[in-house]
Amino acid sequence: TAYTVPLLIAFISIPFYGIMNYYAASLRGQHKVVLSLLPDNIVKPLLYLILVGVLFAFSINFNSRSSVLLNVVAYGGGSVFAIIAFYKTTLLKGIEANYDLNLWKNTLKSLFLLQVIMSINSRMDILMLGYLKDSSQVGIYSVADMIATKLLLFLQIMNVITAASISRMHSLEQKQKLQEMITKISRWVMLISLPVFLIIVLFRKLIMSYFGVDFDSGQTALVIISTGQMINIAYGPVGNFALMTGNQRYFIIFTSINILINFTLNLILTPSLGINGTAISTTCALITWNTGMFLALRKKTGISTWIFG
Repeated sequence: TAYTVPLLIAFISIPFYGIMNYYAASLRGQHKVVLSLLPDNIVKPLLYLILVGVLFAFSINFNSRSSVLLNVVAYGGGSVFAIIAFYKTTLLKGIEANYDLNLWKNTLKSLFLLQVIMSINSRMDILMLGYLKDSSQVGIYSVADMIATKLLLFLQIMNVITAASISRMHSLEQKQKLQEMITKISRWVMLISLPVFLIIVLFRKLIMSYFGVDFDSGQTALVIISTGQMINIAYGPVGNFALMTGNQRYFIIFTSINILINFTLNLILTPSLGINGTAISTTCALITWNTGMFLALRKKTGISTWIFG
């Protein structure tokens, strides 16, 4: 198809993406959170916009191939920035490396499996909708999903900021401090996200219409998905907490269950309800995932991630 070559070109970005995230994670581990966010969130998109501007300045055709190629170059620039930032701000001289290879290998296996499952889970709704309906429905749903998931912005920021602290407090068994921190995080994120949710609900028609007249039909799906994301936020940083405390097996178990529920509900609801059925299926699966993760982690660690503590 017309997208085969762009897809093959996009594969080139994989090593750059890996390098960029490796060094960004290394910076976060040293509590250099702001610096760690620059490569992917500032440097890469800024470089991409500059390159697009250059194309237009020289009247060069801008299509899917050139767009993907520019994105690859932008990822390369982001990875170079991440490497320089790490070595410029990290003192490695005189430090003796210490490797726990067995622990790393065992952790790598579970995290690799987790990443595969998460990749499937994150696109299950799109895959099912594309299989059961047509591409126009996929396009409308994708926009609604993209807007709704922006509600997670504040939660994602807090996850990045607090990841190292959660891991440290858990290893030192500082349960009371850990509970206080997570409760505050959950409540503040909900407080900040709630006005954004209300704006999405009240101005859903205007928001969807921005992408074109045909996107009006995605209003209901937008509200359904957004509601699901607010429930997701209400459960707090349950996923991040699981990973930072070494409980990724719960992540794997409940994400696998989530995929099964999402798949089954889509088969039932999407043929008759279209994108609204897909939205309901995804939201139900997300609520089930959060509930299962919350209960399992509270029983295992004694820590509650719920906004009400």
